[in-house]
Amino acid sequence: MDGLKTTQVLPISGCIAGFAHQSDGRSVLELFGPQGQPLAVFSNSLLDSSALRGGWRGFGVGPWAVAIGVQRGPDPTSVRFYGRKRLVRPTFRVVLPAVALGDFWVAEAAGTFSGVEVVAYGRRTGTRLTPIGRLIRS
Repeated sequence: MDGLKTTQVLPISGCIAGFAHQSDGRSVLELFGPQGQPLAVFSNSLLDSSALRGGWRGFGVGPWAVAIGVQRGPDPTSVRFYGRKRLVRPTFRVVLPAVALGDFWVAEAAGTFSGVEVVAYGRRTGTRLTPIGRLIRS
């Protein structure tokens, strides 16, 4: 990536988010797993209008979930991770504010989750979380 780059280690999962402004005005976010394996590369392309670009789940010190998306307007983005919890009730959710990283937002939560739902600019989008395997965080 060319241009100004910012790297952030996500505190719960240990995933690494690398954000860069390109010289042509685009922004790019690269997401790496806790062991440095590449998970995804996102652009702030106008071709994809979805606020949610992807979600992953894994295990390090404990189970975790991460979701990434693009912030397109001034309205806040809410991220809900959801999953099954047999002993408490059939379904549980954790609602988090998204943390901005340039044109992108990043949210993560500790726990065993199977999906993520995002509400942004009046639209609701969701997906199942992609498992990245059992990873040991160093």
